[in-house]
Amino acid sequence: MPALPPQLAVLASLEEPRTVKHLAEANALPYQAVYRAVQELHDRGILRSHREGKDLVVEAAAPAVPGLARGLLLDHARQDWGRVFHGDRPVVLHVLDRIGDPTLAAQVCGKTPRTVYYTIRSLGPRGLLVKRKGRYAINPLLPPLKALLEELAKAEGRKRLREVDARARPLWTLGPEVLFRSEGKLDGFGVHITALSAFAKYSVPLVIMHGSYYYLASRPLGVADAILQGLLVEPESRINRSYCALVFEKRRPRNLMTKARIYGLEEQAEALIRYVDEHEPGDLFLPWRDHARYRRQYGVGA
Repeated sequence: MPALPPQLAVLASLEEPRTVKHLAEANALPYQAVYRAVQELHDRGILRSHREGKDLVVEAAAPAVPGLARGLLLDHARQDWGRVFHGDRPVVLHVLDRIGDPTLAAQVCGKTPRTVYYTIRSLGPRGLLVKRKGRYAINPLLPPLKALLEELAKAEGRKRLREVDARARPLWTLGPEVLFRSEGKLDGFGVHITALSAFAKYSVPLVIMHGSYYYLASRPLGVADAILQGLLVEPESRINRSYCALVFEKRRPRNLMTKARIYGLEEQAEALIRYVDEHEPGDLFLPWRDHARYRRQYGVGA
């Protein structure tokens, strides 16, 4: 049976807060190996820790994580989990599962496509990944793995967001990328003003009450990203979708459908294009006669 990676052993043992010493003894692992695993998981935001005298006590940042980790080990004990829980591979797998496209997943994760394809070659033959209709995904027979990786990715995203603005409200996450709303004026590497708050750059100036929309990403963003993130911020608002349609009509980004795969918005992006080109509102958009008022207001199609 393959050796159990310390990171997964630690996560599976945290049904309640434990000391590093207890985790090492319970899993028959060297203290230093467990301590390094704890430090790595803590640095990624997956664990919380505090001192009780000389002891370091740790617990999972997300309550669901220990149960998911135990379920994975119980149902699939013979799998080589060391290949999965190595470095930042869990995040890469989570993003690849959500997007399906290795090149786009590499952009989101800040990796080279070669790195993502190496992960695919390493895990695909072991039944951890499948490819259907040209898209890669975690094997549907492994729902605990999919759920666990999503919880780990969310924990890492929340940590990144706290480092930028501890009071910000997350709206959507994908691996290291986070869409959020903040009352502050933020800048710095990787912080992009976006969605409706960025539409003024594209000649659709809007007044956003109570803060602005921002996006954490290491990759460069463009107008297609702003439009798609605009669809995400208030998904039930037809008026917001009209503003997105205005920006699309003004700029016509050619990569809208490609970028839509990152956000899981292919159907909504197709609907937006039909709305602008064929005036077909469907269930998502305002009737075209109502949208026409916004077009006149912002000089679209004049």
